[in-house]
Amino acid sequence: MTVFRGVDLSLRVFDIENGMMLIAPNEDMECDKLARHEEFLVARCGQGQAILVLKYTDGAEDLENVTFVEL
Repeated sequence: MTVFRGVDLSLRVFDIENGMMLIAPNEDMECDKLARHEEFLVARCGQGQAILVLKYTDGAEDLENVTFVEL
């Protein structure tokens, strides 16, 4: 899995082996930084005001919210 943030601030998740998009673009993501570890995606939002942890499961139609931490 590879994750990109589009120019329109949408979050896009692709299969790194075949280049296919895994889920529809998530247009609600306005995050400053993204990091991925295995199936987890960590996003820093609001210029460091919050951290959002998401999880991708094979075959899922969307990312699962794991936790949201306000800083």
